[in-house]
Amino acid sequence: MSDYSHIRKEVIMNIAIIGTGLMGSAIADAVQAAGHRLVIFDRDAARAAPLAARGAQVAESVADALRRSERAILVLPDAACVEEALFANDETRAALGGARILNASTTNALEIVALAQRVAEAGGTLAEMSIMVGPDQVRAKESFFLLGASDEDAPGWEETILSFGGGVKRVGVVGDASKAEAPIVFASVLGLLTTAYSAAVALKLKLPPELTSTY
Repeated sequence: MSDYSHIRKEVIMNIAIIGTGLMGSAIADAVQAAGHRLVIFDRDAARAAPLAARGAQVAESVADALRRSERAILVLPDAACVEEALFANDETRAALGGARILNASTTNALEIVALAQRVAEAGGTLAEMSIMVGPDQVRAKESFFLLGASDEDAPGWEETILSFGGGVKRVGVVGDASKAEAPIVFASVLGLLTTAYSAAVALKLKLPPELTSTY
């Protein structure tokens, strides 16, 4: 698959972040630090307040956020929340026409493919992004993202993500980022468990530290 991590262009955009929890706020901070004009929306106004105090524009609704932005990133708890955000009313469904949306919410491959189809039927596009680091790394631009997007949609999202993130790898079309995330997370957890087990065994056997050091 294509890797566009070497491409970095200075393009200022209106970017909406829909969902300003821990990760949503971190992405919003990174987007704003990159110089983009930030639009935010959260059903809980209190969660959006700190970002508003730092200069973000607060949208009145999801539809308003979509209309006021060139690209929108969803950072919601699950697929049900994404569905409610995008299809709950006629106003939002109408705002999907021409919208470019990136899902960074917690969804599986089947869910994101189905959601992307519904967005396409409404005249918009929906890509997906898996986040492989925590909020602090996102703010520090030490982030790495997996992207699932169509050939037409991918270059624009790669450019956008690289403007505020440390790296991005397109792994295929919509659904493929969700599929790729699971084995990566599993491998990471397995590595931690292996390290912990090795340390426990070494401690029990009273092995010298230099034999169990990680290089």
